Amino acid sequence: MTATALIIDDSPILGLQLGQWLEGFGFTVRSISAVDCESACRGAGHERAWPQELALIFVELAQAQGNGFQLLRQLQPLTRCPLVLVSGSGRSSDVEWGLQAGAAAVLSRPLASAALAACLRQLQLLPGSKQVTSEASASEYSASKSSATGEATR
Repeated sequence: MTATALIIDDSPILGLQLGQWLEGFGFTVRSISAVDCESACRGAGHERAWPQELALIFVELAQAQGNGFQLLRQLQPLTRCPLVLVSGSGRSSDVEWGLQAGAAAVLSRPLASAALAACLRQLQLLPGSKQVTSEASASEYSASKSSATGEATR
């Protein structure tokens, strides 16, 4: 079974490169294009792969209505898989607030495949470095999340 990644972005074009890289790393990719946080949560809830089969979820910070921080807070109690915030600015405050809102990692645009690979390694989700299935990665992340000593160390 291959690991499945979900990309939530209000613009399907922005997630296209990320999706192609994830597929190159061996992930199955699903995307939700949502105009606001509420419809993103509703859309995620209707995904066949939600929530048990997901290995990780990428959330774009800039949403047409609402923001990625809001969406992270809404998604965090619904899933055991890691949430990754994608920020267009890369400001240190985005990283800090993203981690406080529940992100396991924060990536900055413009994205680079090396940064994505490093993020996946950090989350122990890079297929090839160890056997990864969606169920295993979610339970491993859940265990590491509960043993983490602070928000920023996840």
